[in-house]
Amino acid sequence: MRDIRCLLIGDQVWAMQRRSSGWRANVATNSYQLIEPPAEILEYSQRVMQQLKADILGIDFIEDQQGTFWVLECNEIPGLAGFPEAARGLLAARLLNKL
Repeated sequence: MRDIRCLLIGDQVWAMQRRSSGWRANVATNSYQLIEPPAEILEYSQRVMQQLKADILGIDFIEDQQGTFWVLECNEIPGLAGFPEAARGLLAARLLNKL
């Protein structure tokens, strides 16, 4: 089973596919890799970010056996493990700008 975390910081977007032996891929993660976000996930994530007026957002999706994505959770302070170092720098810059 896989889930996808979509991470948005300002206009930047990353997506990470995580796999696990169970449905909770963020707990006993067997593997992860950065991917291009599927269009439906990207569009949904950007819409949520705009509606919440958020600067930073992480949304976790799970894919069912038919290939449909379902939202598991939305995080205003998402974990960054596995994302590029550039995401940390961009996040730090945005937070400093808010101070």
